[in-house]
Amino acid sequence: EDLAFQLLNNSFDDAWYLSGGAFDEMTSYYFDETDDYDVDNSRIDYIWLKGNNLFPVLNSHKVLGTKSISDHRAIFVEITTT
Repeated sequence: EDLAFQLLNNSFDDAWYLSGGAFDEMTSYYFDETDDYDVDNSRIDYIWLKGNNLFPVLNSHKVLGTKSISDHRAIFVEITTT
């Protein structure tokens, strides 16, 4: 882990994990021309939360998108204030 990631991870909460997401669900990056995601357990996008008024909805985490949109799929977590 690089220093920037460590700083973010120590300063903020990862909404993916707070929503119930597991490490092995994070596969979202690929390098070849297929729609197969060939880098297991990799993620380059994060949803960081800080404070007492933002809460991820339990089990709302998803990985969305296809190769035609980007070189990686986006992560999604529904956030609520209650």
